[in-house]
Amino acid sequence: MSTRFLDNRVKKPSPTSLRTLADQAGVSVSTVSRILSGQSKRYRISPKTTQTVLEMARKLRIAPNPLARGLKVNKTLTIGLVIPDISNPFFAGIARSVEIEAQSRGYATILCDTQDDTTREVEAIRVLRFRKVEGLLICPVGQSDRHLREFEDNSMPVVLADRYFPDLKVPFVASDNYRAAYDATNYLLAGDIAGSRAFRVCPTPRRICSGSAAIVRP
Repeated sequence: MSTRFLDNRVKKPSPTSLRTLADQAGVSVSTVSRILSGQSKRYRISPKTTQTVLEMARKLRIAPNPLARGLKVNKTLTIGLVIPDISNPFFAGIARSVEIEAQSRGYATILCDTQDDTTREVEAIRVLRFRKVEGLLICPVGQSDRHLREFEDNSMPVVLADRYFPDLKVPFVASDNYRAAYDATNYLLAGDIAGSRAFRVCPTPRRICSGSAAIVRP
């Protein structure tokens, strides 16, 4: 299991650095302060302005002190992201989107790569809970859901992504694999690829829904 923070080490903003950032972004100091404290949506600051300020803040290595801010509200202001393979562009895309959204709300993200190994996944979850993360987003390996059943009691916010278990009472976000398979098959049949009418599907393990639901039968 590899674990790393997705946010860089940054310096706590001073009034001078906030003014510099505000001038470069063309906004007020109060707007910069609200964005850096994760309150863009509360004050209805546009996503474009938020992204511009955050990008400039990264370049100038400016950010609020999340630890000090977290102590005030008795929170760590971090979330855990567990994925099976960071080298897979699909999961890399998920990690990037999660980090961007989390940072816009004032949260840091701790990423754990389980390398498609359930034992590593169990250890990653243990480490993240030890670090007192506010919640977990898990893309499970899918070989077993035994270690995930403890979250059925809503002891902490947990969401599964891409892969899920039908009998596990934990919220999940997944693709509509039936519709995707239907559209892909129709596309291939309409094109009569190489004159063939038989196609092979390479699913993921049948234990998890993203694999079993992706199987197309004639």
